[in-house]
Amino acid sequence: MAEAKLENDKTLARKAFIFYAIGLSIYIIATTGRTSLGVVGAEAMQRFEITASQLAIFSTIQLGVYGLSQLPVGIAIDRFGPRWVLAVGAMILATGQFMLAFAPTVGWAYTARVFVGAGDATAFVSVLRLVASWFPPRKVPVMTQITCVGGQMGQIISAVPFLALFRLSNWHTAFSTLGGIGVLGAVLTFLTLWDEPTRKRRPYVKTSTLGADLKEVMSNPFSWMGLFTHFTMFFPLAVFTLMWGSLFMKQGMGMDDAGTSFALVLTTIAGIPAGIFIGSIVARWPLRRTYFIFTCIALTFVAWAAVLLQSTPPSPVFIYILAIVLGASAPAANVGFDFVRTSTRPELLGTGSAFANMGGFIAAVITIQLVGYALDSHAGGAEYTYADYRFALSMQALIFVLGASLILIFRVFGIRRLKRLGEPFPLGLRRSRSLCRRDY
Repeated sequence: MAEAKLENDKTLARKAFIFYAIGLSIYIIATTGRTSLGVVGAEAMQRFEITASQLAIFSTIQLGVYGLSQLPVGIAIDRFGPRWVLAVGAMILATGQFMLAFAPTVGWAYTARVFVGAGDATAFVSVLRLVASWFPPRKVPVMTQITCVGGQMGQIISAVPFLALFRLSNWHTAFSTLGGIGVLGAVLTFLTLWDEPTRKRRPYVKTSTLGADLKEVMSNPFSWMGLFTHFTMFFPLAVFTLMWGSLFMKQGMGMDDAGTSFALVLTTIAGIPAGIFIGSIVARWPLRRTYFIFTCIALTFVAWAAVLLQSTPPSPVFIYILAIVLGASAPAANVGFDFVRTSTRPELLGTGSAFANMGGFIAAVITIQLVGYALDSHAGGAEYTYADYRFALSMQALIFVLGASLILIFRVFGIRRLKRLGEPFPLGLRRSRSLCRRDY
């Protein structure tokens, strides 16, 4: 009997990793779709005859749709399960890529990015639900970090094989290929994925309490602290990889495709060990998370300052260092989910996590559009130079200050709430005797 149980455990473990791999593959397809337009931004400007601020609208639309879709996607996962949501999302994403491949006008291309954003929005939270269903609780934090890091493979795919295919073929072929891969992923997911080990239909979520649940999440200061942590730590990498990094390196610094791709790949390589390290730090000292977040904010700010304070284009070495810092600091955005996890009832973790996940995409939308307007304003209709990009990208400082300030404000509100309730620690940390409230 013991041998039979051991064999069953091994079989279940194999299935868990197989189905997790399927879900992660869809997430990688989604992040590839999210970042693919950024590596050919200059070509998009020429193809549709648009300015920098009009180009920024692509990312604004995509990320805006992503952020607004988070709560509906979370509810859909609770109601239908991740298998359906992942499959439908992958098909929506593929539709957007096909539309972009053959878009005759910029308006049509904008519509295509709506589909890309909506499809992308389904992937991450669906994979997190698979992780929670298939893996024991002690492994969930590790698998969550692996998911976040693994998803960044999409950036490598965009920067290397996709860009190579684009150079060897044309706009239509490159984006149609991404669309075809999305269709294959959707079919594979629908035909093979299990939501849970039992394969039982997940019970429908109770919609009668939806309003009260949302009110409970949004009235929790630590939910807002999670949102603004994600807001502040997610946008720097998103701005660099999704839109302005590639253009800055090519048009502002005169770097070639190889150097640009190398910098983008560095962001992913740096994020792999950093994600694991950040996860272990947060697990070991959960009430010192705020200190760690502000350390990452300071490092990112200094790295950008080292580039932008130079009056002439700096050596590519500075860009590579910046790329490493951006990639290594970005996983700190996921600490926002930990603020939610340790202060929210288990029944509301999906809603709370979706709420926090909106933060980074809201910040990215604001910053990408702000940089685009600043770039056009400073250039005055002329070709973009290093000085123009230097001025425009410095606008990120405003978002850093805003996000950091709101983290501190809601930290104070959260601590006051704990004192008012007479609780020494947040909900998920009350058994940790060695922790001190003031370190939160």
